[in-house]
Amino acid sequence: MEWVLRAGSLEMTEDLLGHGRHGNVYRGYYDQEEVAIKKVSRVEMVLDEETSLRLAREIEALTTLEHPNIVSILGYVNTEDAMLIVFELIAGGDLKKWLSEPKLEMNWKQRVLILIQIARALQYLHSNCKYFLVFVKIIAIFQ
Repeated sequence: MEWVLRAGSLEMTEDLLGHGRHGNVYRGYYDQEEVAIKKVSRVEMVLDEETSLRLAREIEALTTLEHPNIVSILGYVNTEDAMLIVFELIAGGDLKKWLSEPKLEMNWKQRVLILIQIARALQYLHSNCKYFLVFVKIIAIFQ
Protein backbone atom coordinates (compact mmCIF):
# COMPACT_ATOMS: atom_id res chain seq x y z
CA MET A 1 0.00 0.00 0.00
CA GLU A 2 1.14 3.54 -0.76
CA TRP A 3 1.32 5.61 2.44
CA VAL A 4 2.11 8.95 0.77
CA LEU A 5 -1.30 10.43 -0.01
CA ARG A 6 -2.29 12.89 -2.75
CA ALA A 7 -2.29 16.39 -1.25
CA GLY A 8 -4.98 17.57 -3.68
CA SER A 9 -7.44 15.01 -2.28
CA LEU A 10 -6.95 16.17 1.32
CA GLU A 11 -9.00 18.94 2.93
CA MET A 12 -8.33 19.98 6.54
CA THR A 13 -10.97 21.92 8.44
CA GLU A 14 -10.43 24.21 11.44
CA ASP A 15 -12.42 21.81 13.65
CA LEU A 16 -9.86 20.95 16.36
CA LEU A 17 -10.40 17.42 17.68
CA GLY A 18 -7.49 17.32 20.13
CA HIS A 19 -3.79 17.81 20.61
CA GLY A 20 -0.89 15.45 21.05
CA ARG A 21 2.80 15.56 21.70
CA HIS A 22 3.68 16.49 18.13
CA GLY A 23 0.78 18.66 17.07
CA ASN A 24 -2.93 19.26 16.84
CA VAL A 25 -5.51 16.90 15.36
CA TYR A 26 -8.21 18.32 13.08
CA ARG A 27 -11.27 16.97 11.32
CA GLY A 28 -10.79 16.72 7.58
CA TYR A 29 -11.65 14.89 4.39
CA TYR A 30 -9.64 12.61 2.14
CA ASP A 31 -11.35 11.66 -1.14
CA GLN A 32 -14.60 12.93 0.48
CA GLU A 33 -14.20 10.50 3.41
CA GLU A 34 -14.18 12.07 6.88
CA VAL A 35 -10.78 11.62 8.57
CA ALA A 36 -8.65 12.88 11.46
CA ILE A 37 -5.53 14.83 10.46
CA LYS A 38 -2.57 15.29 12.78
CA LYS A 39 -0.67 18.44 11.76
CA VAL A 40 3.01 18.46 12.69
CA SER A 41 4.82 21.74 12.06
CA ARG A 42 7.94 21.63 9.87
CA VAL A 43 9.54 24.16 12.25
CA GLU A 44 9.22 21.66 15.11
CA MET A 45 10.63 18.87 12.93
CA VAL A 46 13.60 20.95 11.73
CA LEU A 47 14.44 22.23 15.20
CA ASP A 48 14.15 18.81 16.79
CA GLU A 49 15.72 15.92 14.87
CA GLU A 50 14.51 13.51 17.56
CA THR A 51 10.92 14.56 16.79
CA SER A 52 11.44 13.82 13.10
CA LEU A 53 12.85 10.37 13.84
CA ARG A 54 10.10 9.61 16.36
CA LEU A 55 7.42 10.59 13.84
CA ALA A 56 8.96 8.43 11.13
CA ARG A 57 9.01 5.47 13.54
CA GLU A 58 5.42 6.19 14.63
CA ILE A 59 4.17 6.22 11.05
CA GLU A 60 6.08 3.06 10.15
CA ALA A 61 4.76 1.24 13.24
CA LEU A 62 1.16 2.41 12.75
CA THR A 63 1.08 1.23 9.14
CA THR A 64 1.60 -2.36 10.31
CA LEU A 65 -1.33 -2.41 12.77
CA GLU A 66 -4.65 -4.00 11.88
CA HIS A 67 -7.04 -4.38 14.79
CA PRO A 68 -10.65 -3.25 15.29
CA ASN A 69 -9.76 -1.45 18.54
CA ILE A 70 -6.78 0.49 17.17
CA VAL A 71 -7.12 3.59 15.01
CA SER A 72 -5.81 2.98 11.49
CA ILE A 73 -3.42 5.31 9.71
CA LEU A 74 -4.36 6.04 6.12
CA GLY A 75 -1.09 7.75 5.20
CA TYR A 76 0.58 11.13 5.23
CA VAL A 77 1.09 14.23 3.13
CA ASN A 78 4.16 16.45 3.21
CA THR A 79 3.55 20.15 2.65
CA GLU A 80 5.93 23.11 2.78
CA ASP A 81 5.00 24.00 6.35
CA ALA A 82 3.83 20.70 7.88
CA MET A 83 3.52 16.96 7.76
CA LEU A 84 -0.12 15.88 7.79
CA ILE A 85 -0.71 12.38 9.15
CA VAL A 86 -4.13 11.06 8.16
CA PHE A 87 -6.05 8.64 10.40
CA GLU A 88 -9.49 7.08 10.25
CA LEU A 89 -11.97 9.20 12.21
CA ILE A 90 -13.61 7.29 15.04
CA ALA A 91 -17.30 7.98 15.60
CA GLY A 92 -18.16 9.23 19.06
CA GLY A 93 -15.13 11.42 19.58
CA ASP A 94 -12.57 11.50 22.36
CA LEU A 95 -12.69 8.59 24.84
CA LYS A 96 -11.20 10.66 27.65
CA LYS A 97 -14.03 13.19 27.24
CA TRP A 98 -16.63 10.41 27.42
CA LEU A 99 -15.11 9.00 30.60
CA SER A 100 -14.54 12.30 32.40
CA GLU A 101 -17.32 14.66 31.29
CA PRO A 102 -20.04 14.75 33.98
CA LYS A 103 -22.75 15.60 31.42
CA LEU A 104 -21.95 12.50 29.37
CA GLU A 105 -23.06 9.82 31.78
CA MET A 106 -21.63 6.38 31.21
CA ASN A 107 -22.61 3.47 33.41
CA TRP A 108 -20.11 0.95 34.75
CA LYS A 109 -21.16 -1.74 32.26
CA GLN A 110 -20.25 0.60 29.39
CA ARG A 111 -16.93 1.45 31.07
CA VAL A 112 -16.08 -2.24 31.51
CA LEU A 113 -16.86 -2.92 27.83
CA ILE A 114 -14.46 -0.12 26.88
CA LEU A 115 -11.78 -1.57 29.16
CA ILE A 116 -12.20 -4.98 27.50
CA GLN A 117 -11.69 -3.37 24.09
CA ILE A 118 -8.58 -1.57 25.35
CA ALA A 119 -7.26 -4.82 26.84
CA ARG A 120 -7.79 -6.62 23.51
CA ALA A 121 -5.90 -3.89 21.67
CA LEU A 122 -3.02 -4.01 24.17
CA GLN A 123 -2.88 -7.81 23.92
CA TYR A 124 -2.68 -7.50 20.13
CA LEU A 125 0.12 -4.93 20.39
CA HIS A 126 2.02 -7.08 22.89
CA SER A 127 1.67 -10.31 20.89
CA ASN A 128 1.75 -9.27 17.24
CA CYS A 129 3.82 -6.14 16.77
CA LYS A 130 7.34 -6.22 15.47
CA TYR A 131 7.87 -2.72 16.85
CA PHE A 132 8.11 -1.88 20.53
CA LEU A 133 5.33 0.61 21.15
CA VAL A 134 4.62 2.38 24.40
CA PHE A 135 1.18 3.84 24.85
CA VAL A 136 1.37 6.04 27.93
CA LYS A 137 -1.79 7.95 26.99
CA ILE A 138 -3.91 4.99 28.06
CA ILE A 139 -3.17 5.76 31.70
CA ALA A 140 -4.08 9.43 31.20
CA ILE A 141 -7.54 8.46 29.92
CA PHE A 142 -8.56 7.08 33.30
CA GLN A 143 -7.20 9.84 35.54
